[in-house]
Amino acid sequence: MTSSEGIEQRFREIDQELGQLRQSQDNLSGQLEQLTRVSLNLVESIRLTNQQADRDRVAFQAEIRQIWEYLLRDRPNGGSG
Repeated sequence: MTSSEGIEQRFREIDQELGQLRQSQDNLSGQLEQLTRVSLNLVESIRLTNQQADRDRVAFQAEIRQIWEYLLRDRPNGGSG
């Protein structure tokens, strides 16, 4: 094998390796996009869960307030009578 044949062979190998690197880069880019979508979905789910928790807390507080007012109205002296 002559020196120029060796160089040509090495160029072909490098070209093949570059193709593999490009494919790997494309795969990684696709995975990154997928992870980004999953992350955004998780953030949205957490936001919605927090909103629901806030609504539940407000409703629960209102129910407790109603029960407390009922007890105070029905038994103003702590039940002694």
